[in-house]
Parts: sequence; C-alpha cells; structure tokens
Amino acid sequence: MPAKIAETLQLSKKYPNMQYNILGQTGLGCSAIAFGSYRVHISLQEHQQALEHALLSGINLIDTSSNYADGGSEELIGAVLKRLSGQNKINREEMIIVSKVGYLQGQNYALSQQLKQQGRAFPELVEYSSGLEHCMHPDFISDQLSRSLNRLQADTIDVYLLHNPEYYLLNAQKQGLDLDTARQEYYRRIEQAFLHLEIEARNGRIQYYGISSNAFPVNQNRYDFTSLEKCLKIAESISHDHHFRVVQFPMNISEQGAICEENQAGNNSVLEFAEKNNLAVLINRPLNAFGDKLQRLVSLTLAEEFNPDQLNKALDSVFDLEKLFSKNIVTLLKTDEKTIQELSGFFASGIYLKTNYERLGPYWAWIENQARFLAEQISFAVQRVNEIPDKDDTVIKWLDQYVESFNNVLDTLTLFYGSKTAALNDSLFKKLKTSVPLLSQCQNLQHLAVNAL
Repeated sequence: MPAKIAETLQLSKKYPNMQYNILGQTGLGCSAIAFGSYRVHISLQEHQQALEHALLSGINLIDTSSNYADGGSEELIGAVLKRLSGQNKINREEMIIVSKVGYLQGQNYALSQQLKQQGRAFPELVEYSSGLEHCMHPDFISDQLSRSLNRLQADTIDVYLLHNPEYYLLNAQKQGLDLDTARQEYYRRIEQAFLHLEIEARNGRIQYYGISSNAFPVNQNRYDFTSLEKCLKIAESISHDHHFRVVQFPMNISEQGAICEENQAGNNSVLEFAEKNNLAVLINRPLNAFGDKLQRLVSLTLAEEFNPDQLNKALDSVFDLEKLFSKNIVTLLKTDEKTIQELSGFFASGIYLKTNYERLGPYWAWIENQARFLAEQISFAVQRVNEIPDKDDTVIKWLDQYVESFNNVLDTLTLFYGSKTAALNDSLFKKLKTSVPLLSQCQNLQHLAVNAL
C-alpha cells in the first residue's frame, strides 16, 4: 500500500523531536533526513538493524535504486518494512519509498547481454562502458519497475525517479555528437519516459515520478546539463495534472551549484526554480563532496598519532626487501622466466610507493581503492610464490618478512593519509563553526554538514 498524506502528517505527533517537512505538491509529510541505502545489502544484519533503528526513530523516507547493491538494497528495505509492519511497529502508509531506474549494472547488465544475444535488446540502450549501460525507454522502465516492486515486496513505489538520465548526453559527447542534436534527442527520450510514467501512475504502480540528476546544478553550457525548467515544461505539456513532483540532486557545503549556479530562466538556480514551482527536492551526497577528489565531510578520529619517521622506516624496509628479491631471491626460484618477470613486477610495489606515496590518496580513495588494490596484488604474488615447488628456506623466510613489512607500510600510509584528512576536515569544521553562528553548537563536521542544509 502507498504512503498516505494523513498518516504521514501524524508522524510529527509520534516523534516530536524529529523535524518533518511537506514533500512539495505530493502533500506527504516527510522527515527532514532520510535513510540513504546506496551501500546496504539484505545479507548484512547490521544494515537491517540500521534501517530498523532509523524507522523507529521517526525517519520515514527511504531512498534506494534498482542498482544499489545489485538489488540487495531494495530487498533489504522490503524485508524490514514487512517485518516491522507485521509486528505493528510501523504503518506502511506512513513510509515513503523512493526508488530509481536507469542503470544496467551487475545482474541487469548480464540480462542486457543475454537479451542482445537473443535479438531482444532493450530499445535505445546507452552502451556507456564495459559493465555499465543506461536506459530510460518505456520497455526498460516497465521491466525494472516490476523487478523493484518484487524486491520491495510492494504494490506501489511512492516516488520513482529517472536515475541520472544525462548518461545519454555523456555518451553522445564521447561520440562527438552536435550538442543541439544531442539535447533534442535527450529531451525526446525524457518526454517518452514521462508519458510512460504517467501511465504507471494511473495504474497505481507509482504515486509520483521525477528525476535524480547530478547535472541539474551544473553550468548550463556544460554538455550534460539537464534543465529542470525544460523537464517541467515537458510534464506540463503531457497533462495539467501530471505526476512529475520530485527532483533530486547533490548539494553539500563544498558543492553549492544548486544554490549558486543561475542556470534556469530569470537567473534562478535550480533550487530557486524548484521552490517557486513547488517541486519537492531531495538532496543527495550531503557528506560526499566531489571536486578534483572525493572529500568525505566527516570528522576523522585516528587510533594513534602519525609519526613521519615511522613511515620512512616502513618504506625503507620494504624497499630493501625488494632489492634483495631482485638480486638474490629471484635466483633461488625454480620456475619459468615468465613467472619470474610477473613476480618482479609485483615485488616492486614498495619501490613505487616510496617514490609516489605523496601523490596518492586522499584518505578515502586510499582505503577504498588504492590500498585494497595493492593488498590484493601482493596477496596474488605471495600465492604464486607458494605454488613454486622445492622452495629454499631463504625464500620462505624472505616471503614472511616481506608480507609483514608490506602490511606495515599499508597501515602506516593509512595513518599518514588519515592524519592529513583529519587535519583538513578539522580546519574546515572550525572555520565554519565560528563563521556561521547557527552552526556553532554542532559537535563535528558531519553534524555541521547535515545541519547546514
């Protein structure tokens, strides 16, 4: 059953400490903060507990997408809502489910490849890169909506958003298509999608629809710019009582294009235009700022203080062991020349880090990508060495020392990047806290970043 106005408006009485707003022309009452489910999965108990805690604390808007955790996010939401409803802890009519459609990754990407082989490919498919496609054709929307409803164990999705439709423009730009031609086709596809979404709304499978786009707040001359004004005109041309009621875009204390970029008629920003036209706005990425590099807007507490001497010693230790490998250990390995060359490449990672570590990072990129890649690379190399028969004791001893030293380097570099990020974010927090009186009571950067919105 869908969210209902009366039921959602009653939540402020049940949870007086939670702030609630009206979700634009939908009339639904929604909590000022929502549960974002980009990384959650049904298989993890702590994720289920997190959602349950949020819902029982008064949060009633859940944001997800068909591609989040390859469908595992929607499955988690469906399971938790069903369980809590069955226990009479929540009323489904108080809950607003937001999901999205557009991406083909994981199982959707595999489905797309299978359909191509059968000669039944989704129409107007944007084949953006290996492992990533995008589509907003009615056939695809209908298919994905059915799958999302099944995972969510729901009959209706309250708000259904086209998910970053600008992938069409990004792909057209790669192909060198003229901008005017690309935009004409882009908005034709959006209109086609809107026509279908109106049908889905009339059939009760969704209540409202909209667009989630990273390209709403950008400069209007950028190739992938998506005009909210144009999208609203398309919806109004379809029906005077259309269901295009909700938009979503990024905004945080570092990315302020939604406020400052005057890319709508009358020198309005996208946020001003949405407000004047009573379109509900959902803000995403309040704590993740994208510029030259990812910046997490959170205060970071380190387990220990960084010591520069410790880093130099750790790097030198691995460097010396890798020199020993190239001069001595390699001669003791009873294997073919190709394997020797591969191992020599792997066991030069310390040399690479010693000369390049200051150019790596920042902290979040290091722990989520770079450090993980290096650890997996060395783990593979160690496995290859262990598979070599009749190893000399010198090789075994060297390998044990190398693994210990390399892990120490990874840990020390994590502390190095963490200390830099902690200092940077602490400085930002103190400046904002002292310069904006309304934020002076915030206890950390993440608290400040959310309250600033």
